[in-house]
Amino acid sequence: MKWRIIMSKIELIRVDFRMIHGQVMVKWLKATGAQIIAAVNDDIANDPFLADIYGMAAPSNVDIKVFTKDKVIDYFNNNNSDNSKVLVLFKNVKDAHYCYEKGFPMEHLQIGGLGSGPDRINVHGPITLNAEDAKLLKDMNDKGVKIEFQQVPDDSKASLDKILKKYDFGLN
Repeated sequence: MKWRIIMSKIELIRVDFRMIHGQVMVKWLKATGAQIIAAVNDDIANDPFLADIYGMAAPSNVDIKVFTKDKVIDYFNNNNSDNSKVLVLFKNVKDAHYCYEKGFPMEHLQIGGLGSGPDRINVHGPITLNAEDAKLLKDMNDKGVKIEFQQVPDDSKASLDKILKKYDFGLN
């Protein structure tokens, strides 16, 4: 008898500081068909109260798994044995970069909301970027990760290359 390993299929990897919110629930779950949301953030994963709040934010037909950065790497590289479609959410670029560098399987990364602040500029609709995030994203992009900025499925996409040509983050 031949054994077949069944693995979850990552449908979307997204950075969005809001993590689980209306747009993710309604639009991205529908667009991806995801049955699981893997929320990746050490602070949330290490706080049972916060993890429960995120778990309650999803529709009843979607499972929420809250991971630390190191646990999500292990899960998707070693212990994953179900046949579900997964939407992976990172709270920030730094966490996504860390996981990629440590071996998390990532060919494509979507940037959604990154918050606002005095050092951030709007680069694609309401999506902001600062020099630190730009540097980390450029590093991933240079190593083969396709980086795109998109708020919701109906919106246009912008590549990191296009954004870096338009805005000066001191990377050239």
